[in-house]
Amino acid sequence: RCPARSVSTEQLASLTARLLVNGAEVARGSAAECPLGSPMASLTGCANHLNGRGLGLKPGQLVITGNLARCKTDLAPGLHVEAQLGWDGDACGLGIARARVVQGAGSVPDGTRPSSWPSCRL
Repeated sequence: RCPARSVSTEQLASLTARLLVNGAEVARGSAAECPLGSPMASLTGCANHLNGRGLGLKPGQLVITGNLARCKTDLAPGLHVEAQLGWDGDACGLGIARARVVQGAGSVPDGTRPSSWPSCRL
């Protein structure tokens, strides 16, 4: 976990991500592609929306402002997935997350897959 105070707004806006499946890159993206232009703008929009409803964010609360790279690959059991987060020229500067898929893409035990689910599920 990266303390928010150690990352500037400019650094946050330039964050990049790479997604690899079995070592092959399947997606790449940047925080600059966030719907409102940056993760900070998205967070501000979220806070303002909550405030307008009489709600708010709490200290230490985890907020996910969106995804950096959209995976369009169906994941099957046994595949190895890796996400690299960092800044241009330093793809792994923030960290790497690795996982092995244990159940098919978005399926549930009875084998159904709601159409609203994205194609990637770990």
